[in-house]
Amino acid sequence: MCSRACLARRGKRSIIEDNQDNQTQRRFISIDTNGDGLITEEEGRDFLLNGTSSDRAKRAIGSEWFAEMDTNEDGFIQPGEFDYSLA
Repeated sequence: MCSRACLARRGKRSIIEDNQDNQTQRRFISIDTNGDGLITEEEGRDFLLNGTSSDRAKRAIGSEWFAEMDTNEDGFIQPGEFDYSLA
């Protein structure tokens, strides 16, 4: 059985986890610029190199980052694959 202090800690942890989930969801939505619920490699590159005009740099950096996120290798990053810590 959990004491009141234990329950309070669990409640705080839950609030923190909910906040992280909300931040992750907002970040995902901000990267998914066409709003289709998937992040394409182009959207990922644009996010990573916002404002960079070098297409070569975008391809090099974006491809590595994208491959790490696209765990099922279907060519898209889906919400379940998205790792906030890498974005």
